[in-house]
Amino acid sequence: MVRQVAARGEPWLTYFEPPTLGGDLRGIGFTRVEDLGLDEIHQRYFTGRLDGLRLNGIARLLKRTPSLPRGVPFAARPPPAPPAVAPLES
Repeated sequence: MVRQVAARGEPWLTYFEPPTLGGDLRGIGFTRVEDLGLDEIHQRYFTGRLDGLRLNGIARLLKRTPSLPRGVPFAARPPPAPPAVAPLES
């Protein structure tokens, strides 16, 4: 996939290994990391849909919660970061 994207003139900017990403995020202070692959995404978000909508190919959804000291009000929390995007394999 990286070669196909490069052939179209688009740079590939995101590289990470899904199996190690949770540990990497915990290592920089995130306390809760939930990593969903394609099957888990379908089960959680697409089960029971009447229109048959499904994701095709490669998909990954990562949810993380930053850790903050106790007593820090919610309003003082940093805004959420954009979701991490897994590179598509060629």
